[in-house]
Amino acid sequence: MLEWCLPKDMDLEGVEFKAIASGSHRVTTDFIYFRKGSYFGLACFANMPVESVVERGARMKSVGILSPSYTLLYRYMSFLEHQVRRILIFSPPPVGVVCYRVYCCCCLANISIPGIGVAVPEFRPFFYVNVADISALENELSYVACTTEKIFEEKKDLYDVFFLEQNNRIFQTLSEVAASPDPTLTHESVRAMGLDPHGDRLFLLHLLEIYGYDTLLVSEQLCCS
Repeated sequence: MLEWCLPKDMDLEGVEFKAIASGSHRVTTDFIYFRKGSYFGLACFANMPVESVVERGARMKSVGILSPSYTLLYRYMSFLEHQVRRILIFSPPPVGVVCYRVYCCCCLANISIPGIGVAVPEFRPFFYVNVADISALENELSYVACTTEKIFEEKKDLYDVFFLEQNNRIFQTLSEVAASPDPTLTHESVRAMGLDPHGDRLFLLHLLEIYGYDTLLVSEQLCCS
């Protein structure tokens, strides 16, 4: 299925079968050169795992370009490889911690690595979005956002990757530890949240401060090891 093209009046009938090769479900990334009429094409393919029964656990997309000259197509490869970059994170409230993850995603994506590829469009954070933002997201090629509205999962033309953020797993564990006779966060309880006891230590301390878990104790081993 062809989701988007520019210019709108160009004859692209059947191009979707050239932009994704047969058997591509066996690989995670690929690039494809092809011919479409009098034009030459280059498409970059990505196979992304998703938690969707309808899509059978995988979302496969290609982003491509047509040119009258095949000798210049390679120049656009790095740009095309970064165009499957629209990320939407779903989570029930509280949403503050998920907005922080949106921020981290954008910081990581916008880091340039010397000697690798060319400049790509800036990865823009939209942070929290709802149905009122649908028209704005339709015009974005690269963004990261989060939402508490599950209906977005059905709007498959708005995103390339849809994450089901298990926010409740973190806060359920925090609540259970806070209510226990020994309200101390240990390596085991932190791992139960899906976090790393060392790598996510500062994030966890910030989270405890923001949401008022001041009755929780953090073990010395977690803080200082």
